[in-house]
Amino acid sequence: VDGAGRVWINCIDTDKVSLFDPVREIFRVIALPSLDVGIRKAIIDSHRSYWYMNSHNDRLGLIE
Repeated sequence: VDGAGRVWINCIDTDKVSLFDPVREIFRVIALPSLDVGIRKAIIDSHRSYWYMNSHNDRLGLIE
């Protein structure tokens, strides 16, 4: 959950990240730019950016 109360969900087998904003009651699905990513670890920084580690190819990703 980020500082705005939005819930981030990594969908490990789909190469997507989901975002739920309970204030606006909006659910969004974000397709990642790479395939076969396999997110296992992620953090949200103070600017509400979502950083993730691609466990299948050892790359760092960012959703702003």
